Amino acid sequence: MDDKIEKNLHELKDQIYVNQELKQDLRKTFTPVSKSKRRKSLWKNPWLSGLLAAAVLIAFYFSNSQPDQFVKASSLNITNSISFLDIGSGEVVAYSHQNGSLYVSLPDQGIFKYTNDGLTKLTADVADSMSQSTIANQLLYSKNGAVYLLGLETKKSKEIINGEAGITYSQPVWKDQNTIYVTKNDGSTSEIVEINLKNMKETSVTKGLSPIFVEKEQKLIFERNNQIFMKDVKNGEESLVDEGINPAVSMDGAYISYVKNSDGFDDVWIKDFNLETTKKVTTNVPSRFENEKQGLYQYTLPIWSSNERALYVLKQRQNDPNAAVQIMKISLNETAISAEETVKRYLQALIVRDDDYAKSMMEQPPEFLTYSNPHQIGYDVVASKEENGLTFVTANVYWTYTANPYYKIGTYQFELKQEKDHFMIQNVIETGSVEVTSGDFSNELFLIKDGGEKERLFSLTDIPKEFFQTDAVRISSLAISPDEKKVIFSLQEMAEKAGDPAGVTILKFDLDQKTFTEVSRLDPKSKNETLVIEQMSLDSTGQYVVADVFSEPGFVPDIYLFDVEGKKIDQFTGSHSLFWQNQKLMLQIIDENQWMLYEFDPKTMEKKIF
Repeated sequence: MDDKIEKNLHELKDQIYVNQELKQDLRKTFTPVSKSKRRKSLWKNPWLSGLLAAAVLIAFYFSNSQPDQFVKASSLNITNSISFLDIGSGEVVAYSHQNGSLYVSLPDQGIFKYTNDGLTKLTADVADSMSQSTIANQLLYSKNGAVYLLGLETKKSKEIINGEAGITYSQPVWKDQNTIYVTKNDGSTSEIVEINLKNMKETSVTKGLSPIFVEKEQKLIFERNNQIFMKDVKNGEESLVDEGINPAVSMDGAYISYVKNSDGFDDVWIKDFNLETTKKVTTNVPSRFENEKQGLYQYTLPIWSSNERALYVLKQRQNDPNAAVQIMKISLNETAISAEETVKRYLQALIVRDDDYAKSMMEQPPEFLTYSNPHQIGYDVVASKEENGLTFVTANVYWTYTANPYYKIGTYQFELKQEKDHFMIQNVIETGSVEVTSGDFSNELFLIKDGGEKERLFSLTDIPKEFFQTDAVRISSLAISPDEKKVIFSLQEMAEKAGDPAGVTILKFDLDQKTFTEVSRLDPKSKNETLVIEQMSLDSTGQYVVADVFSEPGFVPDIYLFDVEGKKIDQFTGSHSLFWQNQKLMLQIIDENQWMLYEFDPKTMEKKIF
């Protein structure tokens, strides 16, 4: 090979960006179709492998196109969308995703890291913007017109750029280890400047704000006058990306995300970095009672996950100053979501009352989808079949009624039609049901199958007196096992006068043997405390039961988890159960003004962030 060509190829090789994460994923996903000796010998030939490498490098040398491994934005599908963090204080000032972890800045509190143990405080500084890029495990952020650097391990921060009189700096982002881009505001105009941190030399780049730098492409994405632009920092050329605000770029450099308003409706969009295709990844719905020409939700600051193909988005109800800010995670994948997964995501959205996402999966959604009572508390997809070009998915859905003796296992058939890259729910019908209810909420329970005649199970007087701590008691929250052979129910004690203690006894009734056994006894922690059971549910195997209980006064919610034989599995203080999914419990951990979504596996005793 010519020495000059070989030298150029070696230099070019050092400049090629390698997506290591994608490289590892491809190694796990793809295997050779054939492992014949002939194929092995070809790849072992050093001359041939050298020529192939040269061909690849030459092709790269003469091509500036986006790498083929990136799937077009229009081909990406939403595989999941769920709000997992609710900021009850009503505001998230800034947030970022670094090295696989989420960092959140909360007003009057500081910067926190979101972990399996909740929100861990890193600093009392309240950042008004946070960089989406990181160098040497340090987080760039701005506060009160100055720029700071926070060590994510040391939890120490230092000021690196100080604002001047009438001039503020915000939205910093790394260009390289010694240089940052930042938005400079003088009170009337905003411009993006480049600052060398060694000599503090400042260079004007362009008018605008919200800079995002893509190192491998040497391009700057930014916002100006409610439009998103791309600037080539080498030749200075600018091109329009789209209408919108709050730009962000995926970690692999393949996609640009932003918020775009269309006729009063905010939605999050993504676009290929080469600007070929776009896709809307949220489905805003009209306000129910206020302005139907305005979206129910306001979406802001979409950012990309640092370790997977997913977006984080701030979501809040419009025109409601008391509404909590939710952080929603949107997972994306080039593989079309199946009919079964569509039904699972739909039911999950109903349980967490994410109506807009649920409606996005329905061909003709009704005005109302979710209600306070009765409400869904779990689901299990049990069958799927194709017929006449449609897919029919059967699922069991579990229902309960807050603090009352009611539980239902409803069997539903979902009719779905496949569109180009997804399934849409066309129709839902109930094909069967099993209910345990007191009817008029008396102390007598009945079993009702498929809406037919009532079958008496037992009344309060049938329960052996050995299970009573007091005469002031009523039957409360309950659940029936999937095999319809056991009813797990609670005896709610009622304080005879204010200040008296009261607890809860959880019992099991065997429908075949007509016998009662104790599962657990929950006693108040103090003499003037009353425990109130809110709801119970069983996993789809009927092995585990979870009870939501809160105390009065104080109203501190707790979760008690048992197996049906009475063995205590775990207890979570300041928590609320949401639903069972694949024999794992989805629960909310409440931390002051925030709640966080976690997944708990009772078999492994592992709790992790969703």
